[in-house]
Amino acid sequence: MKIRASSPGKAILFGEHAVVYGEPAIVTAIDRRTYVEVEDSKNIEITSEDLEVKGIRIRPGKRFETKEDVSFRRASYIFTAIKVLEDEIGKINGARVEIKSDIPIASGLGSSAALVVPLIASLAFHSGHELSKDEIRKLGWRVEEEVQGASSGVDTTIATFGGTILYRRGSYKEIRCKVPLVIGFSGKGSSTKRALEEVRRRMRKNPEIIRGIMRGIGQITRKAVIAIRQNNLEDLGELMNLNQGLLYSLGVSSRELDSMIRCSLEAGALGAKITGAGMGGCVIAIPNRNEVRVGIRLGGGIPIPVRTGERGLEIESVEDRGKRNNKEEGGERGGKRRSG
Repeated sequence: MKIRASSPGKAILFGEHAVVYGEPAIVTAIDRRTYVEVEDSKNIEITSEDLEVKGIRIRPGKRFETKEDVSFRRASYIFTAIKVLEDEIGKINGARVEIKSDIPIASGLGSSAALVVPLIASLAFHSGHELSKDEIRKLGWRVEEEVQGASSGVDTTIATFGGTILYRRGSYKEIRCKVPLVIGFSGKGSSTKRALEEVRRRMRKNPEIIRGIMRGIGQITRKAVIAIRQNNLEDLGELMNLNQGLLYSLGVSSRELDSMIRCSLEAGALGAKITGAGMGGCVIAIPNRNEVRVGIRLGGGIPIPVRTGERGLEIESVEDRGKRNNKEEGGERGGKRRSG
């Protein structure tokens, strides 16, 4: 039996870092995805040219083995996802796993969650366990917590359910909207773990000041919800610029990110900011005209036009081509159901 699953990347519009400390965030699924294909095999064998992961072999009940060196960070998400899933369902059937992705690695666009969620879903289904979407989301959250040391859960939530949501640690509400967006990729990887550690360091050194910054980001995020619902892009851009100023004070910006933000604003963007953990990765901009892409290039980045509010986790059996829409429990959304 062959199983295919996929999940979207994401862009955090408002609230990164503050969401780890209990404030809300607005996040949207984008039209960049990671695809996982699983078919029968004796062992669990994983390859991915896109993720530069080759030759991972896992024998049931034995140590992980590799045919050649792999990136520790990318491999650690795979190993941890399999470990967490085994703890949940028991033995995982042998499978040949091929992973494809058009999400830039370590870019702040949720590539890790977009890998972990469909990997868990496809291996579970291949082993005879059709987990609910909320169960998959929570298992993915556990993986990110183990690998990164901390996680708000926002990335695995959007990778599972898609759309655009207002998220606050464990609970979320759908915001029906399509926000125009251009992403600028710096070409430099972002380490979520390192960025989180830097913010924690500043929190320990100046707790009252940093808590005030987090509350400020939370207030900006709440105002942004109103602007989004009113389709007021001018207000949204202004709030985005305010959010960026506070992120800069947390120490998660960089010369490359600052350059793209400045040049995109000079080219006419209504607002621009870091998206994701920062210290590399990507920025987002609300375009007012096409010159924003040129501005990102002038700032040293790679412009990536994207669609927002895209679909979430999808899983299908290749033989019957029938979409397998997992049972949905709605998390803490008050029981509201939503297909991926």
